[in-house]
Amino acid sequence: NPGYTFDPSRNTCAQITSNFQLSLRLDRYLLHKLHNISYSIEHLNMIGLETIPIDPINNKYINQSDHYALQLIINFRIRSISQRSALVLLPPMNIWPLIESFREKYDPLFNQLPPHINLLWPFFDLIDTEDDEENILLPLRLLLAQCKSFNIEINEIDSFKENHITFLKLNQQSTKHVKQLYENIKQLFPQWLLA
Repeated sequence: NPGYTFDPSRNTCAQITSNFQLSLRLDRYLLHKLHNISYSIEHLNMIGLETIPIDPINNKYINQSDHYALQLIINFRIRSISQRSALVLLPPMNIWPLIESFREKYDPLFNQLPPHINLLWPFFDLIDTEDDEENILLPLRLLLAQCKSFNIEINEIDSFKENHITFLKLNQQSTKHVKQLYENIKQLFPQWLLA
């Protein structure tokens, strides 16, 4: 069996219903997917290859359908939101030394993180390459491709004294751009709001 799910050369019902007598592989399955669940197909098998007798005396048999059925084993995974992951804006590397000289004095996370602006934190654990590409990275790329580029200007240094976090404050126009980007990304990942 070459793996065709619609095969007029082997399936009498397919011969009857086909206009062109072409053998095809048509894998169709319907799956309602929740935002925070990813999946992969671990096993796929054709079933319903058996024929049923229509005239046992003359040894005539027919297939049960013009298509063979598919039996799937699907591995579902809950897409987790992780404190170890964030979606951030990174400044151009050529200005890192200026920022890092300040961070080295005042930021306890200086050695752990590059200079950045948090957009979404925590963010998704990126673990399943194909699913991450399809459900997170591609939609994000498409969204960002539609955004106009903008410059970010910093006009003040501030800190949260209670937890020793020092940060650079954006000017009003930069804040507006970042907030708009944040709102667009939030709409792209509604499941993030449930975390």
